[in-house]
Amino acid sequence: MNKKLALLATPALILAASAATANHGWGVMPYVGADAEWRHMNFQNGFGDNLFRHDYPQGNLYAGLKFNDYVAVEAGYEATARKTRAVTLGAGSLSGGAVLPLNVQFHSTGQIKGPHANLVGFLPLCDQYRLELIGMVGVARLKANFVRTAVASNGTAISPSYTTFIKRKSVLRLGGGIQQMITECWGIRAMLKWENTKKLDRMGAIENSLASLRPKNSFIYSLGTFLTF
Repeated sequence: MNKKLALLATPALILAASAATANHGWGVMPYVGADAEWRHMNFQNGFGDNLFRHDYPQGNLYAGLKFNDYVAVEAGYEATARKTRAVTLGAGSLSGGAVLPLNVQFHSTGQIKGPHANLVGFLPLCDQYRLELIGMVGVARLKANFVRTAVASNGTAISPSYTTFIKRKSVLRLGGGIQQMITECWGIRAMLKWENTKKLDRMGAIENSLASLRPKNSFIYSLGTFLTF
């Protein structure tokens, strides 16, 4: 799927760069925007998939500089909501890569957030309806914070009851979509983004060196609005 997104984003960027080279009307147009998003990120079996949520609502705020009709640079900040999942795992199950000796109930909370910077390309589709294709390639500096809280189902205390997994990593992000100008300075856009969150692999626990998480790559479904100046 990441290859499909790369195929979607790269031609738009190449065409934008080619058109920009031929276009002598360079000028800087700033813009700001906000997206409502939904992140889907799974984990490897036994390394977080049975503990944490796989879907997180998130917000994305950004500002950009558009140099002409085809090329822009953009920077922003994205953050998921902090979401909790309650599960009971049986004895012998893998929890964070470690085998459980007895039945345990977990309340596990996760969040991902961080800044990002991107090169954005635009390819006009229809002047009448002011539609454009968008291609994006960039880098996000993400912080993943997951906390596993455990209580034995038979009432026996677990030590440590809290297990914290934290990791920061710079990851590749790709995106593609479509945008439409509603007025001269206000528009909307919809995008599908991919982030290489698999690089957060082997996220070790602070309190327990035997436990770790292994996230997979993220897909982000995005719908937002922006203003130009």
